[in-house]
Amino acid sequence: MKAVFTSNVFYLKGYSRINGLSGTLGSIEESRTLKELYNTDLIKIPTFQAKKFYEHVPVIEKTEEEWLESIFEEVKNQIKAGRSVLVICQSIIEVNDVKKRLKQQYDYLQNPDNEIIDCFGNMIVYRREFDKFDFSGENKLQPRRLILATNLAGRGTDIKLSEELKEFGGLHVIVSFLPENCRIEDQAFGRAARCGDPGSGQIIALTDKTDSSGQASSVFELKIFRDNAEAQRIQSMTDYYNFHTKIEEECLTAFKEHCLVALNNMNNKKNKDSGILTEEEIIYFALLDEWASWLDSQASIIKQCARDRNEVQRTDIITSVENFLNTHPISPNNEALSWIKCPQPLLALGLVKIDEKKFDEATEIFDKIIINFPEFSGDACYYKGIISQKDVRKVKNLPTDIGKKAKWYTRLASKVGKKVDSLSQKTLTPLKEILPDNICEIDDVKRIETEDNLLLGVQSFNRRIEMKKELHTIVSKIHHAVCSRTTYSDGYKNQTEDTELTYDCLSTSAYDMMGHPVSFITFGGEKGTIDEKYEAQLKFLKYAREGYISPKMLNHKILPEQYDALKNKYMLSKTTLQKIFKEMIEDENKEKQEFYVMEKNIASEEIQELSTLYPIELPSPDPFRIQLSDFDLSQMILYDAEKVEKAFERKKEKLQWLESMEYLVKDASAIIDFETFKKIIFMPNFDYFTLDEIAEYLEITVEKANWVVKNLVKKLTFGKY
Repeated sequence: MKAVFTSNVFYLKGYSRINGLSGTLGSIEESRTLKELYNTDLIKIPTFQAKKFYEHVPVIEKTEEEWLESIFEEVKNQIKAGRSVLVICQSIIEVNDVKKRLKQQYDYLQNPDNEIIDCFGNMIVYRREFDKFDFSGENKLQPRRLILATNLAGRGTDIKLSEELKEFGGLHVIVSFLPENCRIEDQAFGRAARCGDPGSGQIIALTDKTDSSGQASSVFELKIFRDNAEAQRIQSMTDYYNFHTKIEEECLTAFKEHCLVALNNMNNKKNKDSGILTEEEIIYFALLDEWASWLDSQASIIKQCARDRNEVQRTDIITSVENFLNTHPISPNNEALSWIKCPQPLLALGLVKIDEKKFDEATEIFDKIIINFPEFSGDACYYKGIISQKDVRKVKNLPTDIGKKAKWYTRLASKVGKKVDSLSQKTLTPLKEILPDNICEIDDVKRIETEDNLLLGVQSFNRRIEMKKELHTIVSKIHHAVCSRTTYSDGYKNQTEDTELTYDCLSTSAYDMMGHPVSFITFGGEKGTIDEKYEAQLKFLKYAREGYISPKMLNHKILPEQYDALKNKYMLSKTTLQKIFKEMIEDENKEKQEFYVMEKNIASEEIQELSTLYPIELPSPDPFRIQLSDFDLSQMILYDAEKVEKAFERKKEKLQWLESMEYLVKDASAIIDFETFKKIIFMPNFDYFTLDEIAEYLEITVEKANWVVKNLVKKLTFGKY
């Protein structure tokens, strides 16, 4: 919205003629400002009947008790005179407070008249703007009624008076505060004496302002202060418009013609038959984004201009729009596309290139996104996978040991509807999807490339879903913490569900291209005993051996954003992580005692091979004993590792499966060898690092690492850099 922002003034001045009507235009200063802003004339139209309004002498009180007492006495006097009273308060809280305090004053009265009893027993309260006054038709306002309302409630409603009330002098309005400007004051008093009816009004206000003698300031003085403050406020608003809002609008005017060219190009080239954006559409929407970013970059300069009210700065800002337009050409398309920096338009452009079969250009765009916008690398990898998967199936090299007159070539030509002489690797490649399997083969290089890209895309989608769920949890907790003060909305929940559904669809399409993940659960192993689950595992292994299930797909590369996440979580440098991924070397275990642990809630009879084995005792307690895992061994069943492995000697696959499912877990325990331990220099209260390590972690030179360390030492020693 920032890109196309316009104020009400700018919007209305776009019309060739402006006509308006206001019953309460306000002060002379407001009228003058209105005339200058819109370059219009003001005409005052008299009412069709003479106004019969009388304003009582204003009352200004210093204390709340005196203020409420004055309101109560005025209400009581007007009710006794047969009139009805409208008390206007500043806020809902004040309405409730005045109602409560007037009721208390009424309760203190001794032997009140019937008119007073009827009035205070039937008070009418309007608190909010949408509350409606209904004093029309047969519901005309009767004598001796008291109405409490905020300034907004019922504003503009025509209160019809009964004939009896008119005879008593009509409606009397009490404004319980000094309005902040004469326009609001006129609106309040305008509730009375409408359409030639009689009426009156009075200000009974509370103020803490005093004169030199300690008395409350007179209403005349207060109104002078008020009107001066209002004039300053209007002048400040005018300056802000002239040196802030108007500058943005003038910049928008300069940008408008440029933008219209892009809009016309988009409309002329819009593809109505395809869901893919055209290049012209991408240019148009990217231009709006770039314009909004440029305006944001000028925000501090515009604010400074508004503070200084400097015409030179104003001219420089507007002139700088020309530089923006020159660096963002609309045509030709290749020049326009060159200034696009945001990832979303680049993704859309990559899809356009895919749709146009320009796969090399699309790949180049997606690689640019992966490098420059890691947070969008998942999307780019997904689309790269789509591009590379088209080349996974390829045509085998045609045989060279037989002539083209052989029956093999004749049958192939008949199959594809071509002449034998035209058969070649080049002509058959576009037909690979309809060729028989014996003519084609899988390109393993392209298969691995496709799987890598699609898996990286799926992993990125899963991370986004997890992040969205985490944010939804935070939002839910905040909502529950303040639910009593806010209106419930499940908008963010719905957004999270929609996001999850979208990414699930994308992940499913990726698996459709490379195969869906399966396990023993796929073959009915989700429920049942451990042996029944293992039977399902055997089925899974059988289908895998027969080639119906492909081996596990592993990523052959890792994205920069994944390195960053692991680096921050485990405090390891990228170089170290790369070594781990390349080598995946497991340290040899030199523990003294090895055993398998199993939870006590699993009966040994469930695993047939363990039924003949006896559990072993817990390792003897020792203050220097260490354990490989963090299991509480007292809650586990322990079996000697050597005997367990011997029991599964003919069923090693089953033991591996039990370990992968964590029904059995190999553990170890040992006592520290102090002879070896003493040879190690150990500082229990300190950790250390070398300059090479910190340079590697921060990805800087050793010289810069040395500077960082020296400053950290200085900070720790002296408390400052």
